[in-house]
Amino acid sequence: MPPALPEHTLLLFLLQLALLLTAARGLGELARRHGQPPVIGELTAGILLSPSCLGLLAPDLQAALFPRDALQFQLLEVFAWLGMVLLLLMTGLETDLDVLRNLGRAALYASILGMVVPFGSGLALGWALPDRLLVDPGDRPLFALFLATALSISAIPVIARILIDLDLMRRNIGIVILGAGVADDTTGWLLLSVIATLAVRDEVSLATVAIAIGSTVAFVAVASTAGSALVLSLLRWIDDRVGIRYAMTTGVIVVTLAFGALTQLIGIHAVFGAFVAGLVMARSPRLRRPTVEQVEGLLLAIFAPVFFAYAGLKVDLAHGFAIGPAFAVIAVACAGKLVGASAGAYWGGLGGWESLAIGSGMNARGAMELVVALIGLSLGILSAPMYAAIVLVAIATSAMAGPLLAWTTRHIPVGVDEAERWRAQAARARELLPARGLKVLLPTGGGRNAERAAALVAPLVAGDADASIVAFHIDRKRRRRLLGRARAREQVTRHVEALRRIAGEAGASVLTLKTETGVPGPEAILREAARGYDLLVLGASEVARRHPLGGEYVRTIATQTPCPLLVVRSGASGGQLSVGGTAAAPPRILVPVGGAAHGRAALEFAVRYAARVGGTITALHVLESSFAFFARTRTAAIRTDHAHAAEALLAAARECAAEAGVAITTQTLEAANIERAVVRVASAADLLVLGAASRPHAHRTFFGTRVETILAESPCPVAVLILPQ
Repeated sequence: MPPALPEHTLLLFLLQLALLLTAARGLGELARRHGQPPVIGELTAGILLSPSCLGLLAPDLQAALFPRDALQFQLLEVFAWLGMVLLLLMTGLETDLDVLRNLGRAALYASILGMVVPFGSGLALGWALPDRLLVDPGDRPLFALFLATALSISAIPVIARILIDLDLMRRNIGIVILGAGVADDTTGWLLLSVIATLAVRDEVSLATVAIAIGSTVAFVAVASTAGSALVLSLLRWIDDRVGIRYAMTTGVIVVTLAFGALTQLIGIHAVFGAFVAGLVMARSPRLRRPTVEQVEGLLLAIFAPVFFAYAGLKVDLAHGFAIGPAFAVIAVACAGKLVGASAGAYWGGLGGWESLAIGSGMNARGAMELVVALIGLSLGILSAPMYAAIVLVAIATSAMAGPLLAWTTRHIPVGVDEAERWRAQAARARELLPARGLKVLLPTGGGRNAERAAALVAPLVAGDADASIVAFHIDRKRRRRLLGRARAREQVTRHVEALRRIAGEAGASVLTLKTETGVPGPEAILREAARGYDLLVLGASEVARRHPLGGEYVRTIATQTPCPLLVVRSGASGGQLSVGGTAAAPPRILVPVGGAAHGRAALEFAVRYAARVGGTITALHVLESSFAFFARTRTAAIRTDHAHAAEALLAAARECAAEAGVAITTQTLEAANIERAVVRVASAADLLVLGAASRPHAHRTFFGTRVETILAESPCPVAVLILPQ
């Protein structure tokens, strides 16, 4: 058996983690309060605890806390490397490769010159530095290539955070900076993986360069094709089938570690595998924001501060540090990026202030420079003085990027196209349902109501391979004992097949069954709905005056639903829902429109459904008048105000439908009884879509007198949309 870990070693490791984490978070908060990225404070914490500072002031204490024992230091190093892997995972998750496909001329030229100029200047500096700063003067070509790559790379997380803080993400400047930064960062990591492979092979020749480039390209090609399909299928399976909490987070970490292990195995550095894993998983619509936030929380709370502090801990400014070469590296790094990116943007057609702003933003290196520095140190490419110089580059460029960008953008006015883009993005942010990867929960225990609900939502997922309808069935233990496992399973399977037939080709391919054993009830449905669903769909109970949508069962779900809830039921005359695309004529959909949020959401749902099934929409607004006599004798001013308000609502409805290419007619009525007017118009419709707010009242579901009257008397099928409270 291998020897056990000494107790003193474990004790010291825990103390080291506690000390590094406390110092890093404390100084990170101090840096944030002074308008600087927290990474500067976290780096400073490590430098203060390093031999450069604490080692000079209290050498015995520093040696006791961070002894030069190989095993002790390796434990801390492994923890820091895990932080580095997670950091590159988050970088990949936040890197939008679609930006590269839409690079404008300015962003394209800024990315090219922003990479070429600092790479060329870094390569020249690598050849000019004295031999005493190199680990092995015979490896100068490899050192020069590594230094050139280190000075070329940008830090997308730092750049994105600065752009968010300055509210520049939606401006043209922010888009150009982000697009050019993504291109430079991706190219830089590709170059770094090639250089790491050359370092492992310990030889720089045409053959080794070809092998390194070939292995990197082959890995990227496999990861983006077969690997991507496998990973996306795995994430979908976890999302649909696995019920344990945080299962998706576990899956993301496992995929990242597997990619990192694979790249390490084939001679490419593990962090490159983590970066590619992030790029691949970012394409999955099943990777919801809560999962990304869980990974980000784990990283920012524990691993990243320790990693940055560890990077600072390895900086030795007291022994062999050369201040002149360090300043030369900082100057070349800043000048190369500022001149290259700014010249590229100016060449691409931007003005002087815009070009300078782009160069200022892309100059931020931040955490990515630290990753590069640690990789160079671990591979034996960087000496201690050069490692310290690159760490100082990370600190200096991160500190100056924000103030420089704020100063330059003050001279750049907001353009008309930018204002229009803000409006469009704000509209998309208010969308009820995602355009891709819609995930629907359909609780089902059998019966016509579930079939009606499946028929309604199936067209919403048609043609979307990433979407899913999960038929959620709760299997009673008592029922299973009476009927037997095989018979109970056969009944559920038969019901799901019936749902697939009702859904037709539009939804059958994405409808899956998820079974839970227990007592059926709203608690189980709410627990499942909290696992990242976009829409919860229920089939209502039979028409009942007291409980128009299902009584206590629906009341509990409606008041606690974590996502939009759609309750579907047939009309008072027994009308049935038709599956989109199977009816002889396009379905006619009636939507009463008003100013409330749930009314706007109902209109959006109706437009999306109509767009999928080729239906037409009638947007109805009813003006209330207590008596016909008063309606005729109203003052002209009051009637004009009401007419203007109604026209504004209907104009918004027409705009919403026009954006989706849906035919719409608008109608305004004036009546003493609004609900009866809606019911009268609904007699000519195939589906009535209502927005409602759930209000706890008298221990039952209450959606308002008008909504409940319409529900009870509507001659056509009704879909009621309820938003989360």
